[in-house]
Amino acid sequence: MESRESHPRWRTSPTLDTSVLEELRAYSDEEQDLAEELVGLFLEDSPQQLLALQRALQNADLAEVEKRSHRLKGSAGSIGAVRLREICGALEEAARSGQAPVGGEEVFAEMQSLREALASIQKHST
Repeated sequence: MESRESHPRWRTSPTLDTSVLEELRAYSDEEQDLAEELVGLFLEDSPQQLLALQRALQNADLAEVEKRSHRLKGSAGSIGAVRLREICGALEEAARSGQAPVGGEEVFAEMQSLREALASIQKHST
């Protein structure tokens, strides 16, 4: 029997749920595109959060892993980054329960996939 960690739920989740961005655009006006603003804030803040998360994982600092994962999870959820949100949720939950976090290396690969997905959407919306 395979452990739950061998097939995490996020492996089948989409990188991006574009309906979240579409919904944000529905609330936008001529002067402010809420989707664009949130994505911009996410892309600006996430490198610092990822670096801090990487350090926390390397140092086995579970309190910091929990904190950084929680923050990234919330930011990812606000823009529809489903897979990143789920990976961060798993990291947060493991750290909170005192277990070695599973998926730490995948958060960085997923961030690259997310950046590519967001760039593709921006290219198609212009």
